[in-house]
This record gives sequence, C-alpha cells and structure tokens, in this order.
Amino acid sequence: MKSQNEQEKYPKLEPYLSMALERVGIISQEELNQRLNSTTSKNVTTFNSRWTRFDKGRSVNTYGSEGGKITEDWECIDGARVTIEKDGSIAPYSVTLGIYRLMFHTHFSNTEDRAKEFRDFSIEKIDELFALYDTAESQRDETWHANHNRLVNEIAEQ
Repeated sequence: MKSQNEQEKYPKLEPYLSMALERVGIISQEELNQRLNSTTSKNVTTFNSRWTRFDKGRSVNTYGSEGGKITEDWECIDGARVTIEKDGSIAPYSVTLGIYRLMFHTHFSNTEDRAKEFRDFSIEKIDELFALYDTAESQRDETWHANHNRLVNEIAEQ
C-alpha cells in the first residue's frame, strides 16, 4: 500500500493498478475502461480516495444480508466493504463490514445517526489496519501483532 502522497508522486501507475484490479475481479471491465478513459476524478467518495461506492452504487436500494434495504455501500481498494441497511430483520439499522480474508462483522443501531457514526469509526479503523500492512512481513514483531489485534477487536467490539 502506498500513502496518498506516494500515489500522487506516481500518477502514471494508476492504469496498471486498475488493470490488476480488473484481472483479479475487484473491478469490472466496464469500470476499468472508465478509469482508463477518464480525465476527470476517478472516484466519488466521502471518506478518502481509497473508498468508493460499491458496484458504482448499484447495490443501493437493493436488499442486504440483514434483510434491510441498502442505503450506503462502500468498498476500500485495499479489500474491505462497509454497508448500511435500513429496516432489517433484527434492528432498524445494520452496518455490515467485511475485511476480505480477515473478518466479517455486523453492528446493529437504533438510529441512522448511530449507524453512520459506526460506519465512520469502522472506516477509520480499517484504514489504520491497512496502514499496518505497509510493514514487511519479516518486520512484523510482537508490537505489530498487538496493534493489529487491538484494531480488529476495536472494530468487532464497538
């Protein structure tokens, strides 16, 4: 993973990144073509450039895993997704999040404001978690593992 400043230093790498994402199925061929042919902003986000609307927003107003209507659906280029559903089978609002190949968690809320607070909290913690992965595996010591476990627990226990 590269920081935002490093990404700005190497803007010509974006086409290659997009091609890699398409090749492994993270983005569609259509989105790849749009990214390669676009001269304007490539992502519509409210958080940072690493988070985009999942499936270009097509999942909004469909039904999610908790049986509610999806009101927001965000995906991180590093491999995570956060979805808010309204009027699910268990609670008025559900926030589901997945960090691909690591964890899946659902948070239930009584209000939209609280659901969005958890969404914001989760995205912040997920970004912190992905920042840890900048450390080479050979350099991941006990402190690294403690920080990793702390972040995962903070997300799951909120």
